[in-house]
Amino acid sequence: MIQKTVNKTAQGVDIHFTGSVDKAKIFTMVENCSHGKCDCMKEDTKRKIKEMHVEDLGDGEIKIVLTGDIEKQEISEAIQRSKVL
Repeated sequence: MIQKTVNKTAQGVDIHFTGSVDKAKIFTMVENCSHGKCDCMKEDTKRKIKEMHVEDLGDGEIKIVLTGDIEKQEISEAIQRSKVL
């Protein structure tokens, strides 16, 4: 089972995935979002994101780093709507 934790940072929001993480799905999700093909985020949230990248932290942990004037709640809602996860 995948565990998802969303944290507010000084630069934006981080999403940590642990457990049975399918790295390919995470990379696909970020790729879709980066190219505007994602339908899980509201348009105003997409516009707020300045940068998005994935970090493989090892031991089954992946982190997505979102930089911009975004709130934890916006991203938590988007994760719940994601069709990739």
